[in-house]
Amino acid sequence: MNSKTNQFQEAETLFSAGQLPEAEIQFIQCSAQGEHAAQARLRLGQICRQQGRIPQAAVWLRSSLELNPKCADAHHELALVWLACQKPQDAVKNLQQALAADPAHVAARRTLADLLQAAGHWREAAQHYAQLFSQNPNDATLFQNFGLCWQEAGDFQLAEKAYLKVLRLGMDSPELRFNLGVTRLKQGRPQEAIASFKESLALDPTQTLAHFAMANAYRQLGDLASAEASLRRELEINPNCADAAVNLGVVLQERHQVKEAIHCYKQAIQLNPHHPILHWNFAIASLLAGDYETGWHEYEWRWQVKHKPKPKFSQPEWDGSDLRGRTILLFAEQGFGDTLMFIRYAPLVARRNGRVIVECQPPLQRLLAAMPEVAQVVSQGEPLPEFQLQAPLMSLPRIFGAILDADYRWEPYLRLAHGLHWQLPPHKESSFKVGLVWASNPQHPVFSEKSLDLQRWAPILDIPGCEFFSLQIDPNPAAVEFMRERPHMHDLHPRFSDFAETAAAIRQLNLVITVDTSVAHLAGGLGHSVWVLLPFAADWRWLLKRKDSPFYPTITLFRQPRPGDWSSVIDEAARHLAELLSRHGPDAS
Repeated sequence: MNSKTNQFQEAETLFSAGQLPEAEIQFIQCSAQGEHAAQARLRLGQICRQQGRIPQAAVWLRSSLELNPKCADAHHELALVWLACQKPQDAVKNLQQALAADPAHVAARRTLADLLQAAGHWREAAQHYAQLFSQNPNDATLFQNFGLCWQEAGDFQLAEKAYLKVLRLGMDSPELRFNLGVTRLKQGRPQEAIASFKESLALDPTQTLAHFAMANAYRQLGDLASAEASLRRELEINPNCADAAVNLGVVLQERHQVKEAIHCYKQAIQLNPHHPILHWNFAIASLLAGDYETGWHEYEWRWQVKHKPKPKFSQPEWDGSDLRGRTILLFAEQGFGDTLMFIRYAPLVARRNGRVIVECQPPLQRLLAAMPEVAQVVSQGEPLPEFQLQAPLMSLPRIFGAILDADYRWEPYLRLAHGLHWQLPPHKESSFKVGLVWASNPQHPVFSEKSLDLQRWAPILDIPGCEFFSLQIDPNPAAVEFMRERPHMHDLHPRFSDFAETAAAIRQLNLVITVDTSVAHLAGGLGHSVWVLLPFAADWRWLLKRKDSPFYPTITLFRQPRPGDWSSVIDEAARHLAELLSRHGPDAS
């Protein structure tokens, strides 16, 4: 054994014993040349990194790789240096080179997995963690990180299995129990989720977000009282949690405690003055309470909440002043129902001495073009004509708030399309003709709360003397088959191409009965008799507890007396329909 080898081994012994200054001296003497030069430079890089001399570490490690480009340990160490320099992309490159040189290099793979996890590359990180299991079958932290990656990636079943493995390995923590609860909640198992959140709080009663998550589980179970209590407890622990304040306000609204919800939002906004969802929910609660001045002002936060940027026009937004003959563009921005409700302002805009053009969803174009106050209607996506001013439809209530003419009175503002000759299918002329809509847009976030199966309408459908006409645009196969089996039901959806034809059908009916959909606004805007069936936590535009609507004089509202109770709503509407027919016969309206 030559002297250089002896010196290198002595340096290795000192390094292993933690005597880094002494080891460094020996490694420097071995680093110039010889068979141990590359390894000596690697060790010098390690020593410098451990002592915080990062630039020197980088120099030594690079020089080591010049001598041995496929040294996995050197690539791994250099990656750690890049991480210390906050250069994660450079670190990833060296870690990948380390694994290319040695796929079994545990430290490099784990560092790469941790780095990918921190960067939010959940699936890629999880794959690297999985490759470490065979070499580390009892490493609980490894399984916990694997579970967290799949939780973030949305595979909650796989994440749950990983967390249960961690518990079997004897590792436990409030965070682990919390994440286990989240995975169970995401899988639609709220009772089990609540149990996990309670276990998390037993380990740490001050754990943030556990009460918040538990409230979401209670809401899934329909237990709004417990959800409220959990959110209040979360805010005691974490007063600045804007999300908890948002959810508390929502729960209070759902419980019809709107004043308390508004108070909650006001307090939260003082702590979080720039939180869009807080302002948005404050707007909705204010509108629900009938405070339109506050509500429409706060409603402008919608652009930030809905992740739909406000269209940028070179033309200025209208401020409500006299138009002086100029052309103004009014553009739709949300759903069909919103457009139908707020197009009522187009005649008022025209009365400000301007020319009104409207941009709307294509299925509404022919209907809105029939409004005499609208000069031109353009479908979304088509080129816009020239105009000098513009305004979003749903900003018009705020703009008009202070300048509505004192003698303004509501009147039907929608008209049948010009030259449209649309007739109901053959039916008994002496019958009382009722239009039906039983389901809202399936893409709507509260579709299930606003909708009910057609089969549940039996108390209404069994009333003698009526024929029923489905205005439902997208009936499911079960509903279509249900209608085929009943001669007094007519499925109109194959004959509708746009809202103008739906409007023509409504004009030939005695009554429309609908859940909260665009058809309610269509019938209301036509001035037609319409009954609207509402969930317990109804949309803001129907206000609270009222049977009528200030927006549509021809609308009658039927509300759930308790969450989910559609049977009571259907029975009440059936009684009213039977009474209407008994008093007035087929000529009832």
